[in-house]
Amino acid sequence: MPGPRGPVKGAIFIQECLADGVLEDKTFAPGYGEFKFVVPVHDEVADLAVYVPIDAVKGKMPATLKAVTAQTAPIFQAAPAENWRQLDQMSETIDRTWDKFEGSNQVPPLLEAQMEEAMDALEAGVDAKDADEVRQASIQIAHASLDVELRYRSPADVDKDRIGIWQRQITHDQQTGNPGDVIGDRATIQAIRDRIR
Repeated sequence: MPGPRGPVKGAIFIQECLADGVLEDKTFAPGYGEFKFVVPVHDEVADLAVYVPIDAVKGKMPATLKAVTAQTAPIFQAAPAENWRQLDQMSETIDRTWDKFEGSNQVPPLLEAQMEEAMDALEAGVDAKDADEVRQASIQIAHASLDVELRYRSPADVDKDRIGIWQRQITHDQQTGNPGDVIGDRATIQAIRDRIR
């Protein structure tokens, strides 16, 4: 079974009949537990991107990864001023920083795809001169970067930083007039706080 660090041996496949009669395909893997599930009739799929402690990396977190996370806040703050030359430079810098990290470290495939999608969204937002899109992309990059950081740091410490990212999301959703999203953002923050406790 393809996993975050390469093939996972000993995985098993089962098919579960849910209470409503729907069949759910599940894969369990040693050290992971439930690894993947698919509900074909609902077109629903969930894959495990990374699991700690089994996917944890020994040693200090690379400075380049820390720099990717740190660069997202200045982009978020700079976007409303719509200085597109500056934002283009910031976009290129964070992209280069990620490439440098990725080039010297193994990144789980699903997290790599998540980051590439977020980086593409940032570039598209800058090209379209859309400050809201740039802000949202910076948040997506921060989430993706923290997901990778989870391999190097404790889940509780990463969760504390996640709260800050979700607070940025609240600010963005308030300013773009999405009250329903703000309610969801606050619920997410509360769930993370409960998890830390």
